[in-house]
Amino acid sequence: MDLRSSQATIFDNLRLKRAAAEAGAPVKQVLLLAAVLAAAMLVWQGTGWRTVAVGAAAIAVLFFGRYVMPRFSRIFVSPMAARSTNIPATA
Repeated sequence: MDLRSSQATIFDNLRLKRAAAEAGAPVKQVLLLAAVLAAAMLVWQGTGWRTVAVGAAAIAVLFFGRYVMPRFSRIFVSPMAARSTNIPATA
């Protein structure tokens, strides 16, 4: 048995048009919920109502910040980055 035939290379996958597609939004949401539930089950004994309250407050702050920052802040993005080759040399 040839060991090279059992493992596809990147070239083989491109040539045969085989690729892994990104999962859709519902699948991502279900996997995220499963991960959150698994993490919650692992730390359930060591947490109390304060941990839940602080976690909920942190999530609320993150969502609020995600809304407020793009809406009310001013962000400058330069259309061209400075390049050292554009600076004339002085002799």
